[in-house]
Amino acid sequence: MIAMATYEQIHSIETELCRYRKGSLCVSIDMDRGLISWKDSNHWVNDFTRSLDEDMVQTLRSGLEDAGVLEWDDRYGTTEPVEACTYGKSFWSVVIRTDEESLKRYGVDQYPPQWNDFRALIEDISRSSFDL
Repeated sequence: MIAMATYEQIHSIETELCRYRKGSLCVSIDMDRGLISWKDSNHWVNDFTRSLDEDMVQTLRSGLEDAGVLEWDDRYGTTEPVEACTYGKSFWSVVIRTDEESLKRYGVDQYPPQWNDFRALIEDISRSSFDL
């Protein structure tokens, strides 16, 4: 039996939103180093890298647990991600890295029930709107 990762074991998280004709947002958070990086494909002047203190990292871990990201399905929607941004659809992904594994969750035009909680958490940590 494979042991499931715990929220304390998460070292980093990367998340991306992509919407046809709206561009993409990519957020990378290194919890070990306390860094968040933001990339906006349409507004490069909005790109940044900031440090996160221990309290913010703990807030992030708690918020990830509240949103239940480790329990999300691997995939939401039936369209392949490659087609999503080409054919007028929205694509999202979340990659969670621990010592043992990298977990990828993604979807096309469908989101997990806790997506709004996750999005609000990213907005709180980054102090930027995580929406296209």
